[in-house]
Amino acid sequence: LQIETLFQYANDNNTRTKVEIQRAAQQLLGGLFGVICGSDDFAYIIQTNDFCQHRTANTTCYVFRSKMIY
Repeated sequence: LQIETLFQYANDNNTRTKVEIQRAAQQLLGGLFGVICGSDDFAYIIQTNDFCQHRTANTTCYVFRSKMIY
């Protein structure tokens, strides 16, 4: 249910979408989250245990909890 709540912010404005999804993830789930959104195909490598990818219309977003390793 919480993941579905995050993606209610998805729209055609990728910049606004990723900011709103990141803010919601941090408030709902706690921790630091990164968000990648795009209209086209994209590739990425991320080390994380918690993630979700969702596509709505023309936007795909990948949300992941940051692993704090220094």
